[in-house]
Amino acid sequence: SADAFRVIQEGTEGLTVQPTTTDGKSATNHLATAILARQRRRKLRGRYYTPGSDTESLRILHPYAVIYRSRAHYLTAFCETRGKERTFRLDRFRTLEMLDETADIPANYNPSAAFTNAWEVVGGRRTRVVIRLRGELARRMRDAQLHSSQKVLPSSSDLLDLQFSVAISEEFVGWILGLGPEALVLSPQTLATRIQTQAAAVAASYGAEEETVAK
Repeated sequence: SADAFRVIQEGTEGLTVQPTTTDGKSATNHLATAILARQRRRKLRGRYYTPGSDTESLRILHPYAVIYRSRAHYLTAFCETRGKERTFRLDRFRTLEMLDETADIPANYNPSAAFTNAWEVVGGRRTRVVIRLRGELARRMRDAQLHSSQKVLPSSSDLLDLQFSVAISEEFVGWILGLGPEALVLSPQTLATRIQTQAAAVAASYGAEEETVAK
């Protein structure tokens, strides 16, 4: 509706919206619905798709904030189904509608607090991680602030040891893998082993593909 897009353009309480989105096609309508529900303090009802389990579930939500992170819009909300605050990617809703029931939204809710232990979006138990960057990567990243928890540890001019306090999620593991061979996880060992295993699996899949093509 016209009201919905006016809200998107002007912004509202508890809201951060970027002018350009890279969400899926359904996100535009869901974005408008979520913003209006937050503005009017109304509950939301929707069917949410979870890729990991390939399932859909009905959710009744109290919308706290709409946030743009990691190239998509997300809704932070209290989920009556799970009984806790959760984060939902808007384009994963199959349906989303605003209800007449009043939502319970905490006073002075801080959207950033929901992501303090997440690398991008996915939260979880906070873990101390130390990563060593070498060579050109170390020189390029020396002045970069990659996360709010980042600390630079003493190291030589050719090395850069970074400490983070984050949830170890697939998005964090993917970021480390994307750094390439010049990045080495020093701790925890469980994360180092996980990176090593996934890197070996990627290399093996390329080898298998080359054999298939050769045949």
